[in-house]
Amino acid sequence: MFFINQAMSAIFGIINKTGKPVEEPTIQKIRDSLIHRAVDGSGAWHSDNIFLGHHKLAITPEQSAERLPFEMNGLVITSDTRIDNRDELINRLKGEMPVQPEISDASLILAAYRKWDEKCMDHIEGEFAFAIWNKKAHTLFCAVDHIGFRPLFYFDTPSVFIFSSEMKGIFAVKETPNVFNEESLIEYFFRQSDMTKTHNDEIFALCGGHKLVVSHYRVDVERYWNPQPPGKYHFKKDDEWAGCLRDLLFQSVENRFRTNLPVGIGLSGGLDSSSIACIAGQILEKRNQTLYSFSSVLPQNHQGD
Repeated sequence: MFFINQAMSAIFGIINKTGKPVEEPTIQKIRDSLIHRAVDGSGAWHSDNIFLGHHKLAITPEQSAERLPFEMNGLVITSDTRIDNRDELINRLKGEMPVQPEISDASLILAAYRKWDEKCMDHIEGEFAFAIWNKKAHTLFCAVDHIGFRPLFYFDTPSVFIFSSEMKGIFAVKETPNVFNEESLIEYFFRQSDMTKTHNDEIFALCGGHKLVVSHYRVDVERYWNPQPPGKYHFKKDDEWAGCLRDLLFQSVENRFRTNLPVGIGLSGGLDSSSIACIAGQILEKRNQTLYSFSSVLPQNHQGD
């Protein structure tokens, strides 16, 4: 069962800045902490003081045969990705590598990185969190999608850099004490928080529209995208704007159906999930598919204990 907007695979990695090899017990700890994501397999790439890992939950048809992390031309990638503009990228990247319709999303990202370097996110549409290790330059490049649908957290000290799709992966291997960040909790409820901060004082989130580079063991985070009016649409009538918005909303929902699995949605009872369910139902009906909906309902005479 595939749930709309469900978290997908897990990616994680460690760089020992001391140059010492990443020890196998450490690797096993971070892998075990995220094992619930390894529904369809697990992979690892390890070279001296660098480790990259992946736990796969296959949703799209291309992911069924995908093996991550993988290396090509001195670049190693691990990713949690769903690319929406695949056809466009395949046409634009034909000169970079043998690109076929069944090519995986991670391979497309790697080809885009080879062609456009750190500007590759300007050409990728969808949901993604990925990390690419450049063996020659000895640098790590990480990025999350423009909105931040796919999470990525990181921990950095003079001796080690760790990243993970979930904070529990970092908790499993970081050796410093966990310090609760009270300020982030207070700011969150006042909607004034620094979105990079988490409830742990040493762990940070790589927010939507941001990239991270580890070079010479120094971490640099930079915003690569700001939402701005693109000037793409020009209408004179209100119903034309409404029609365009409706088409974009339908397309956005349909983009998330690139799967061979049954599709389900969790309903909260609000307008947001109900509207998406109505759109999803119409799309799937044309495909002769069923939309499964799930709600959490309190038992009758519930007393709140």
